[in-house]
This record gives sequence, C-alpha cells and structure tokens, in this order.
Amino acid sequence: MLKGGKPGRRPLACGDRGAEVVWLQNRLRQLGYAVGDADGIFGLTTEAALRRLQKDLRLRVDGVAGPQVWQLLRDPELAPLYLLHAVQAGEELSSVAGRYGVNVRALLQANRSLRWCGLFPGQILRLPLRAVWLQPEEAGQLERYLPVLAARSYQITGLILPWPWEEARAARQARTLCREFARWAKGHGLPILPLVEVRGQAAPWPELGRAADQLGARGVVLQCTAEESGLDLIREAARHCRRERRRLYLSLRFPSEQGRVLAAPEWEELGRLASRLIIHSPAIPLRLTSLGLRPWQVFLGLSARGFSPGWSDQIRLVRRQLLGGLVLVGLGPGMDRLWRLISSEFAIINGTGWHSIQLDGPHQGKAVGKRGKEL
Repeated sequence: MLKGGKPGRRPLACGDRGAEVVWLQNRLRQLGYAVGDADGIFGLTTEAALRRLQKDLRLRVDGVAGPQVWQLLRDPELAPLYLLHAVQAGEELSSVAGRYGVNVRALLQANRSLRWCGLFPGQILRLPLRAVWLQPEEAGQLERYLPVLAARSYQITGLILPWPWEEARAARQARTLCREFARWAKGHGLPILPLVEVRGQAAPWPELGRAADQLGARGVVLQCTAEESGLDLIREAARHCRRERRRLYLSLRFPSEQGRVLAAPEWEELGRLASRLIIHSPAIPLRLTSLGLRPWQVFLGLSARGFSPGWSDQIRLVRRQLLGGLVLVGLGPGMDRLWRLISSEFAIINGTGWHSIQLDGPHQGKAVGKRGKEL
C-alpha cells in the first residue's frame, strides 16, 4: 500500500527503487506482463515488461513510466490483457490449453517460441485474455438464453439486458422478467448491465438510474446512433451518469445514408465521455489510432443470430487489435461453432465485469477452465 497518495508522482526508469516500483510491478503483473517478484527494484525484467505494454497499447516505447503510462495504469477500467501460466513438470500443451478453455492453436499463436524450443518446466506462457458479453435482442426473449447460460456460464463475462422504458403493459412485464433474470444471473456469478435504447430525440434520463438500481448494476449501456445529431444526447447522458456516480457505456450503431458519421475529434470525445464503446461495425476498430480511441476501451458487437463467414475475421480482429472483447448480440444456430472460433483466439474473463480491479491489491477477476473450476 502506498503512503502519501496515489502512485505516479514522478517518472520511474531502470535503476529506481521504492514503493511506487512495487505498485508498478504489481499492476504490470495484473495486466499479464511478467515482471518476476515485486521486489521494488526497477530492473531489466520490469523494463522489458513495461516496453511490451507500451508497444501493445500504442504508447511511446521507451521503458519509462511517465505521466502517460501512470494515467493508463491508474485507470480501474483497464482489465488484464493476458493470462500468465508457469509450466509445470509433465505438462503438455493440450492440458494447458484445456485448463484455460482454449485450444492449442491459441497457445501457439501467442507463444511463437513454442514452435522451435517446445515446452519446458518453468517456462512462462502468455494467453490473450478478453471479455465476452452476451446481449439478448429483446427482453421478452430472455428465457431462451437460460440453456446457453447454464451450459456456458464459465465462458461468459456478463450479460447486457435490454431494458424497455415505455409505460405499456408489455414493457412492464418485460422489466419484471429482466429483474428475475438478473437475480438468476447474479446467483451464478454473472454481472449485469442494463441497456436503454434512445429512439429519435427521446431522452429517458430517469430510466437510466432506475434500470441500474433495479438490476443492481454500477453502470448502464446507452444504445444510440453514431452520428452528429446524437452527440448532444450522449453528452447529457454522460452528465447524468456523473451526477449519479454511474459508469456510462455506449452501444453505437451506424446511421442511414442521410446521417453524417462522426469525425475523429468527435470519436475522441466519445472515448472521454464513456467507459466503453461497443461498436457494431468491424471497420471502426481498424482505424482506432486515427480516431483517438484506446483499443482496450472498444468492444466489437457481433451478431450471433446465425452463422456468418465473417465471424472468424472479426474475432481475430479483437485479438490482433487488442480490443477489450466481444458483445454477442442475439442467439441462433451455429453458437457452438462461434465458441470454438473464440477459443482458438483468446481466453475469456469470467464473471469479473469491467470494473473489478483493485489497484492496491491483486486482481479480483478469475480465469475459469472448461469445468468452471477456478484456476
């Protein structure tokens, strides 16, 4: 525990020592970067881990923990990017892969040295780690998801529940179903986020807080269109969430031909207003740097209503671009194939949500293997 306030009061470089170095080493290890023991000595191993983080997150690669690095590391929304596994005597690739719910291909892609030096005791393996959230299309369809959740709750980070805010009788019944479903999900360790959709210029600000309160969520997902006309609504939503100390997540769809798609400065503003951006277009993540967005802040929305030949490329994009993860929208045939594609690219954060990191202690989230056993 640091004395005298938050870490990052001064830049740290190779050769430095002290409590801030311990904090830095613990935080790097939480994110999945091997630093050895957190001994408070900024040595070559710590510098190499920091350089790898800077390269992954598109920062200046100099091995120095300066203001930009400290700002990033203090962000509680930055979840682990990798799992680290120390190889034990007698282990094989297949057993390591099975332990983390991935296939051997994912291990080989993340650890290229395995191709020429093989597996040996004491070796540190890295596995990409991403979040996978499941989002039903309508609140009235929630019961259809129970079999999937019962079978694959260990492969899901959490649930995004559509929250109907109209006063019609059907909407009131759907809200009751959402509350019952949320109780079931929390009993199985799955965090919940309500999704409130903006239609036209209607602004359901009181419903944002009500949805979060009734589902026991610390944040809310606002679904809207990524065009200039919707910016004022998003700014108002962000002010409302700040007043109530809630996190705002944006689920962004793209406008018709008449609407103007957002420019780079506007995307950068959205990245400041919202904790996460769920983008329902694979084209945007390819331009993250030019748009001023942080890769780990972006989630790719993927339609799971039916098999798509583009699934493989989109899931691979999440790994290669270091995006935060996937949001699977809908439920349809081909789900087993979809899970196999995911397991060939990365392991899944299970039941930790987007806001569970304690910066003064070990990461609270857990990686979970195929049988749902904590690792």
